[in-house]
Formats: sequence, structure tokens, C-alpha cells
Amino acid sequence: MTSEEARIYFAATDEEDLENELLTELFKHKNFFIGTSPIPKVFLSRIKKLNKIQEAYIAVGGVEENSDYSKVSSNYDAASLGETFREYNSLRSTLKQRIMASNNIDDIKNSVLNLLEETRLYARVWNFEYDNMDGVLVSNEMDQMNVLNQIKKLEAFEPITIEAIQKLDSENVLVRESKRLSLWLKLDQNV
Repeated sequence: MTSEEARIYFAATDEEDLENELLTELFKHKNFFIGTSPIPKVFLSRIKKLNKIQEAYIAVGGVEENSDYSKVSSNYDAASLGETFREYNSLRSTLKQRIMASNNIDDIKNSVLNLLEETRLYARVWNFEYDNMDGVLVSNEMDQMNVLNQIKKLEAFEPITIEAIQKLDSENVLVRESKRLSLWLKLDQNV
């Protein structure tokens, strides 16, 4: 990218203004990543935009710090969906905090990719073949407190498995979440 092309992204001519423009752009993207359901196709498109911003920033003389990112990983081997739910939400929260706290493009991209990978692993635990996916929207996440309350209610008797969820009413929040995540996986495989 030439410096003229980079001026599409950055109009600033001095170093301080350039840094402020970068931070403004990053703030917009970070808000998007933490406020939107992690959908691979959408997030990967945003990462491409971040790559262009990074390329433009360097082309106009910006210097980016080295990344010191360390991957967060889960262990979703638990037999209980409740344990899996709690672990995923804890990791998701950690990754969203990292996204918001970082002003390094590579760290933001790595956090987003890490979030997508963790969501993929989490969705595999909830995955089940459903005959009817009518009305299921991948971007329409279930209220996490409703999911947690339903999990607690069912866990009072025994750990919850995906097979146990299949016996519930189709309008149950856990069934709807399982359908949503199953569809998420199908869409992820087509990215």
C-alpha cells in the first residue's frame, strides 16, 4: 500500500494525530467485536479491515508495538453442559476484556481469532442434529442468565448432557441454544 492509498484511512500528518486516528479506528472495531455475537464470516471480514488499517498505518509512518499475545484455551471435556457453559463464558469474558484493553492490532486480531476458536469448541459440545431449524438465528444469542438459570434448575438433579436436553420441550431455552450453536457450526464449516 502506498502512502497516498493509506491516506484513505489516515489523514493525519503528525505522529500524535496519527496515533489518535488509529486509536479511534481501533475503538470502533473493538466495540463491534465485544458487542456482536461471534459469527465467523462477519468477524473474519472485520479482521481483513483491521489488516488494511494496519497496513495503512505502517505506510504513513506509524510504528506498531510487538505483540505479546498468549492464547487462552479451554478444556471442554466435562460431562456436564453446565460446567462447559460456565467455562466458556469465563473465557469469553476474558477474551472480550483483552480485546477492549489492547491498542495493538495484532493482539486484537489474535483475541478475536481465539474467541472464534473457543466458540467453535463450545458449539461442538452443544451440537446435535435437528430436523427443524425454523426461526433459529445464529446472531440471536439466548439471554445468558436464562440459560444459566435453566442449567441450575436441571443440574439440581444430575449433570446435564446434550442427550438430556433433547428430551426437553422444543421451546426450552437450552434446546433453542443447542439449535443456535448447531447452526453456528454448520455456517462455520462453510466459511
